[in-house]
Amino acid sequence: MGTRLRGTIVLVLVATAVCWPAPAVLAQGNEGADKPAEETPKAEEQPAQAVAEAPALAIALVHLSKVQQEYAELRTQEQDLGKWLQGRRTFLDELGNFAFLSSKDFQDVTAILGKSGALSDEDKKRMAELRDISDAKDKRYRELLATPQRTPQQEEEYNSLHEIYEARQKEIDQLSKQFAGELQTRRQKAISVLMPKVKAAIEAEAKAQNFDFVLDADIVFFGGVDITDSVIARLNAGQPAAEGTQNGGQEGGQ
Repeated sequence: MGTRLRGTIVLVLVATAVCWPAPAVLAQGNEGADKPAEETPKAEEQPAQAVAEAPALAIALVHLSKVQQEYAELRTQEQDLGKWLQGRRTFLDELGNFAFLSSKDFQDVTAILGKSGALSDEDKKRMAELRDISDAKDKRYRELLATPQRTPQQEEEYNSLHEIYEARQKEIDQLSKQFAGELQTRRQKAISVLMPKVKAAIEAEAKAQNFDFVLDADIVFFGGVDITDSVIARLNAGQPAAEGTQNGGQEGGQ
């Protein structure tokens, strides 16, 4: 790469590509800023040897999707989130078995199911009682639903049970949305911790191999050298940044 000043710039582009001006264009724009327009020679009058050639840039590629799949610490975080999510799904499924309870009784079930650890004998007894109540109302609701011509009294009973069921389903839906928001928060927190390590590993590997730019391979159609495996190896070895770049290698990006 000669003796020209080099500085590695890491561009992790996921959704957009940034188009940088060519060095030759920048140099020409800076040199002609203080000269009158008439003093600038025409392009065809300039000797060929006077036109500075833009130095070649060494470009590396990283498959971020592969990093996500094979970065051990990130996989562990995703597995932990998966276990948490499965627990919330089990919680919601169990609540569905109590859909015909009153609001107060349903809150009791929610509180008991939300406890950590094994349930006490008292909680188990209370859950069994409430499950019997809900199952009995569920059975009655289905009987009325299957009755083609209901009496006014049956119609009133049916409507009452239907309102209870709809209200409990609404509460379950609200809890589902709450869990979805919490999942997003947990995932963002994990990414905020791990992404600086990924960025540091990419920059350290690029500097070690004398690359100028690093792009997301998913947005590049042609060219570049793939350094994904080296970045993953660096991350899984617990050495995201090379010596002297422990702060994310800021000198290369400035």
